[in-house]
Amino acid sequence: MQPFGLLLILVGAFCAAAALFDWDFVFEGRKVRSHVALLGRGGMRAIYFLIGAGMIVLGALAALGVIGAAEETHRHMR
Repeated sequence: MQPFGLLLILVGAFCAAAALFDWDFVFEGRKVRSHVALLGRGGMRAIYFLIGAGMIVLGALAALGVIGAAEETHRHMR
């Protein structure tokens, strides 16, 4: 198990949960306000969910060793 993959799963789950449960502290933050104004709150929730789902998939693949860090790839190619 790769710890980086587990970290990706946790961060992805946070993003997806923020989108599903419509957490105010995520979508009313100072750095996100301009994006919410541009795309709307529903649009930002959809984007957060897609990013979270993608991070969960990548994290699962990394944790299982299907994909790895660049160092490991180069080591196997030698």
